[in-house]
Amino acid sequence: MINSNANALGIIFPNSYDSLVPELVAERLMASIPFAGRYRMVDFILSSMVNSGIDNVSLIVRKNYHSLMDHLGSGREWDLTRKNGGLNIVPPFAQKTVKVYNGRVEALASVIDFLKSQKEKYVVMADTNIAVNFDFSAMIDFHIATNADVTLAYTEQELPTSVIEDDNLNGDLYYTLRTEDGHVKKIYVNSKEHGVQKFSMNIYVISRELLIKQKATDEEGNRKASWTDERMAGSCLGYNDAQQLIVFAWNTPTYTLTSLWMQGEVLGSEWIPLFPRIDK
Repeated sequence: MINSNANALGIIFPNSYDSLVPELVAERLMASIPFAGRYRMVDFILSSMVNSGIDNVSLIVRKNYHSLMDHLGSGREWDLTRKNGGLNIVPPFAQKTVKVYNGRVEALASVIDFLKSQKEKYVVMADTNIAVNFDFSAMIDFHIATNADVTLAYTEQELPTSVIEDDNLNGDLYYTLRTEDGHVKKIYVNSKEHGVQKFSMNIYVISRELLIKQKATDEEGNRKASWTDERMAGSCLGYNDAQQLIVFAWNTPTYTLTSLWMQGEVLGSEWIPLFPRIDK
């Protein structure tokens, strides 16, 4: 049995990057794609979390998740059959707030009430499209030592040409980074650059309270204090000055120019954005 001392809960997004392998996910999701016969892609991230002392893990599924449920069962293979915490699979409409989501932001928004009820100090988030033995304990320790708001893992590698030249990712995004002295200075979305780049593994650590506060509006739709006029003035080029012009049918990402999605006030008059963000 692994000692539960990470003071963190895990959130896994099993459907991320399904669109990259449509032939393999017709009746399953990325997380349950077989690997070396007896294993599934989810086994790597889930086992890494458990081996790092994380014993409260939720998988927010979107569709085609029956094979994943069959594989995971009650979580006994990972010692996650517990009264408190353990393995938690969250399907659409499991609760009133859980919808069929598009992307990680909507997935997290649907489990905000769950996050509020938990006791762990940190949240570890990951996808299931990579086969890796990952030391989450070391990452959490690094996050605490650096006093960062968010810590992410990346690898330096050449992006596959098939990914760079794919113009039909169906909403799936990949991220490359520009860093200085260990800090992320810029995030590039679906970069078309060739050569070795700092490629995000989509593994993140953030404090649970900070993650909850990231919703820009409250339940009544009023802007929260975390998105003040001062903060918006400093973020006019989008989150992290990404300077993107990207709008999806289901929502507008925060890295798009702020004036396109954030309601506010300009010279005493109300500013009504063309593509307001939907916060659930």
